[in-house]
Amino acid sequence: MVMNDIAAGDHAFKAIADGYEYLTHNMTIEPENIISLNFILAYSQPVDLTAGDLELEYKPTVPLKDESEAERQKQMFNNLTETFALIPLGQGVLARILLGKETEAGANILIAAGAGLMAGSYVLGIILPKRKLAKIREYNEEANRINSEAKYHNKDVDSEVEAKNSELLENWILQNQDRGKVEINVE
Repeated sequence: MVMNDIAAGDHAFKAIADGYEYLTHNMTIEPENIISLNFILAYSQPVDLTAGDLELEYKPTVPLKDESEAERQKQMFNNLTETFALIPLGQGVLARILLGKETEAGANILIAAGAGLMAGSYVLGIILPKRKLAKIREYNEEANRINSEAKYHNKDVDSEVEAKNSELLENWILQNQDRGKVEINVE
């Protein structure tokens, strides 16, 4: 490219072509000087590939369950036990004490119902949380196995992607070893 009549002073020259890295060169042109610029452009640096570009997939991980769910269930049954102790059992005892013989049969039913509900919720508060905790631990054991598998698989995918991107970069460097030089002739 021949450029005529470039004014003296500071100038920035930029060479741009599709598929190539652009080059810039700043220079000061003195009056009456003749200059010649040669830009040798390098091919564009490859864009990093992703796992999807290489048709690789990451394995998903599985969230672990919180073991405190079993403790919350146990606390719920403890609260029920207290509720049954206070409401029907307490009402029956109060009825016997305050109202005497006339309400003894009804009071005894309330006491028995309260005691039965209290005992039932107490027993369930022991059995069900243990079962829940066992199921949570079983689930978490399987989730840990899946997550461990996914971790190693995903590490392999990352290594493959990294290796392919390194290969592309090395090829790009080899292609461009003698490129990117700017030659300036000032007469």
